[in-house]
Amino acid sequence: ALAGVAEQGPLGDAPVIAAPTKQAPPMTDEERSTLNAGIALLNEKQYDQAIAKYRTVLAANPDSAGAMYEIALALTQKGDYASAIEMALKSATYDTVDLAKCLALIGTAFDLAGEPRKAIDVYDRAIAIVPAAGTLHYNKAVAELQGLKDPARALASLKRGAAADPSHATTQQMLGRFFGSDDLRTPAVMAFSRFLIREPQSARTPEIYKLWYTLLNGNVRQGADGRLEVAVNPNKKTSEGNVFQLDTFIALSQIAAGAMPAETPPGERLVRLFTSYLNAVAGHDAGADASTFLWTYYIPYFR
Repeated sequence: ALAGVAEQGPLGDAPVIAAPTKQAPPMTDEERSTLNAGIALLNEKQYDQAIAKYRTVLAANPDSAGAMYEIALALTQKGDYASAIEMALKSATYDTVDLAKCLALIGTAFDLAGEPRKAIDVYDRAIAIVPAAGTLHYNKAVAELQGLKDPARALASLKRGAAADPSHATTQQMLGRFFGSDDLRTPAVMAFSRFLIREPQSARTPEIYKLWYTLLNGNVRQGADGRLEVAVNPNKKTSEGNVFQLDTFIALSQIAAGAMPAETPPGERLVRLFTSYLNAVAGHDAGADASTFLWTYYIPYFR
C-alpha cells in the first residue's frame, strides 16, 4: 500500500458529496452469488480476481451500487486509492442501505493514503448527508486520533457519534478505552456495558468483557490486617465531572458482593455487584455535573 501511495502521489481535494438521487435495482440471487464469490477471493487477497468477478455483475447491471462498492473496497485494499474513491463516489450516487458504508470508504481511502485532513473533510460532508451513521463519526475519530494525533478532538467525535447512533457498538468500545485510559471507571464501565449489550456474543466480546470485569473488580484490596481497603484515585480528570464518588460506589458494591455466602455462584455475585452499583449511581445527585456526557447520555439509560 505504501508503494502504491508513492506511485500515485496526492489524491487531490476532498470530493464534493451530494445526497444520492438514483435508486439501484434489487440484487438478484445470481448477482449476490457472484459478489459472494468475489468476496471469498478478496478474503484470500486475490484483488484482481475479485475485482474481475465484481465487474461481471456491473457489466450486466450498470446500476449495481453493490458491485461498485465491492470494487471500491477491493481497490482500497489493493492500494489503488484514487480508483477506489472514483468508484465509491459512483456507488454513493445511489440511495442504498450501504450508503454510509460507501461514504466511509471514501474517507478511509484518503486516510490510508496519508491524508487525514482530507479524510476528515469527507467524513464531515458525509455526516451532513447521513447524520445518524455511527460508522462515519467513528472513522472520523480514528482519523483525528491516528492521523492528527488529537485525542481530545477524537473523543468529541466519538461522543457525537454515540449520541447520533447508540447502536454502533464499536463507538462504545472505543469510548470505554478512552475513559479507562484516564481511570474514569464509571464512564468506562458504562461504555463497555453498552458494547456488551449490543454485542453479547461477537468475536470481540471476550476481550471487552474482560476489561469490563476488571474495572468492576479492580479497586478493592486486602490490607495487612486482613481488612478490605478501597483504592480509588482522588485526582481524576474532571472531563466527565467529579466521578470520584461514583467510582467509589464500584468498590463498595464489590465489598457487598464479596460479603455474600462463600457458596454463592460467581454469576449471582456479579449480578449483586453490578446491580448494587447501578442502584447507587441512580440515586446519586448529578449536581454541577448534570451537563456532562456521562450524566446526559449514559446514566439516564442505565437508570
